[in-house]
Amino acid sequence: MIEIFIGWILCSFVIGYLGTTKKIGFVFALILSLLLSPIVGLIIVLVSKKKSRYPYEKPSRSRF
Repeated sequence: MIEIFIGWILCSFVIGYLGTTKKIGFVFALILSLLLSPIVGLIIVLVSKKKSRYPYEKPSRSRF
């Protein structure tokens, strides 16, 4: 029984790490994985959009 608990937590941390490159972030992905399940957390992380490479870049103005 304890093996399942440790596996659940380890998988949740891995999914949290995968969430660092997404808008969902590490903490939110970790919490979702712990509360729901690692499989649901993984699906949410994979569906989440990627972070912008340059978050403070001004939008370009197009001239017509």
